[in-house]
Amino acid sequence: MMSISTDILHQMEILKYAGAVDRENEILYLSSYMQRETGLPSTNRMKNVVVNYSQFCDWSHTKQTAFDLQLVKTTNHHAYYRLQKISTITTGQMFLMTNIDDILAIEMKQNYDRLQNKKLTNNIPCGLFKAALDESMTLLYHNLYFNKTFGYDPTDAISDIQQIVLPDEFMQLLKDIRSHKITASDTYYFEEENRCIKKDGSIIWVLCRYAYEGNDIFGAVFDITDRKLIEDRLRISEQEYRIAMKQLNKTLLRYHIPTKTLSMGDPDDRVLGDYTEVKNVPECVQNMNLVAKESLEEYMRFYHAMLEGVPQGSAMFKLRVKDRDDYAWIKAHYFLTYDKEKHPVTSIISYEDYTEEYDQELSYQRWIQIFENQKANAIAYYEYDITKDQLEVMESTVIPEIPFAKRRSFTFVAQYAANNFVYAKDRKKYLTIFDRQYLLSCYYQKKFVVTCEHRRYDVKKHIYWAKAEIQLMEDPYTKHIKAFVLIQDIDKIKCRELEVQLELESDSLTGLLNRKTIAEKVDYILQEQEEELHALIMLDLDNFKQLNDKLGHMQGDEVLRDVAQILRGLMRSHDLCARIGGDEYILFLKDICNREALRKKLQQLSDALSFNVDGITISASLGACLAPEHGDNFMTLYQKADEAMYARKRNGRHGFRIYGE
Repeated sequence: MMSISTDILHQMEILKYAGAVDRENEILYLSSYMQRETGLPSTNRMKNVVVNYSQFCDWSHTKQTAFDLQLVKTTNHHAYYRLQKISTITTGQMFLMTNIDDILAIEMKQNYDRLQNKKLTNNIPCGLFKAALDESMTLLYHNLYFNKTFGYDPTDAISDIQQIVLPDEFMQLLKDIRSHKITASDTYYFEEENRCIKKDGSIIWVLCRYAYEGNDIFGAVFDITDRKLIEDRLRISEQEYRIAMKQLNKTLLRYHIPTKTLSMGDPDDRVLGDYTEVKNVPECVQNMNLVAKESLEEYMRFYHAMLEGVPQGSAMFKLRVKDRDDYAWIKAHYFLTYDKEKHPVTSIISYEDYTEEYDQELSYQRWIQIFENQKANAIAYYEYDITKDQLEVMESTVIPEIPFAKRRSFTFVAQYAANNFVYAKDRKKYLTIFDRQYLLSCYYQKKFVVTCEHRRYDVKKHIYWAKAEIQLMEDPYTKHIKAFVLIQDIDKIKCRELEVQLELESDSLTGLLNRKTIAEKVDYILQEQEEELHALIMLDLDNFKQLNDKLGHMQGDEVLRDVAQILRGLMRSHDLCARIGGDEYILFLKDICNREALRKKLQQLSDALSFNVDGITISASLGACLAPEHGDNFMTLYQKADEAMYARKRNGRHGFRIYGE
């Protein structure tokens, strides 16, 4: 280290302040002094002094600064000195010159190492960078692969991290990075995933591993866009699979075998009650009230099979499900997955709520048992697969009469039975009930039992009453709609019912309908056939009281029965005829052509009901009205027909009148 005399320094300062010494003269003074001190030839005094003088514009206003000098001593040897100016209050400016050969050698080695490291980092296939933790994360260094990752040329400038991170994600990223500094250590690193913008505007996903160095941060960036796309596809695929499972009423679960942890794939599923994850399965369930006591053994067996490495299995047990008051029957299946060493790691389990199907199976079995007990007294028993229109079982005393070719389907058997075994007047009703589409519609409308009482022919062509009972249910195994048909002989029961019904509906003297019955039937017809033309006729016998008084009630009853017989002979099969009391009758003509047809029928009745009994002339007065012209219910028509009848009586009896004429 050399010193410069205070006199020279003061002289320089005085001269400089006086304006006599400029920058070049200042260097000349110093160079001349250093020439004397170092013994260098004067010819090398200026031209061999390398000074970064531009950094020190005005020494007088600089408290402390320094610059390096390269002085050539010999042809092949250079000496390096560092000239340092120090300002002091008492002495003014002091210059210290130090030989820095060793220092520069170290600096050159460091520069060389930095160049080698830079070359090395540029060859690493990932983006490396160093950034400040300011508001934009200014880049202090980045390698060439960093530029390449984001689509920039090697010469393009990337000023900060904010330039490349998606705007709506940068602030959160900066916040996350700063939060890690609290726990950072020499070996601490952390990772972040975020989206970035390439030079061409496209979006990529990157994974960056960060580590702190003082107040700065180092990072290694990897493009994970392809991985993210695969993850998205897998996620969408898994979502689609879960949706498919839900449509099949199934729920997926994962059972991690090493930790014995059962977890839900979808938190919205409820097969674990209020839990989304349960540890220590299956042992823990005994204390959690998840499994019904009667199913606990089966549940334990199901999970122990997984722990023992059985590749797949199934079970059915009662499990408590959220949002249900009771247990649900669960049908469960599992398949194991393995690691590279073929050790079981995970079990994929599907749970299916089988409660409804289980109840159907029980009902199905119970109903089959009931029908088995009823077969002994049945004429025939059939099982049809309505879904496939296929006859599956036929047990009947009339089987030999049904050709084999006609037994292949429900439709063919029903048609053949209607044509050959069912009474002609009941065939339409029979075929309506034994129609495949009708029965399917009944099932879907939750009408599971259909009956059809009809008349059939026995082997001797005698007519008898039979009842077909059709039970509709879903086969719990095939999910097809099946019809179980039981046909029973109800002739005795039905005949007795008809007798009782006839007694209730009929006039005991004549066998015609009574007042209550005809009123009900007329109202029903008017509701069902409101657009058709109908007629109601009131009939009263003339001179009947005289006959009763002269010949007695027995003779009068005989006349009433004779009149009933005459009326039956004149009425069509679908017309109605009733005796409503005394010598009054009501006739109801369904679906007549016109008013003229009514006149003809009234004249026919008037003529037929004119006869002599032991010198007493019996005739009839008739009153009629039309529906819907004169009314749309029995009571209205009855009143108007009665009014027309008495109008006829007042005008001489024995004849008829239509209301309103």
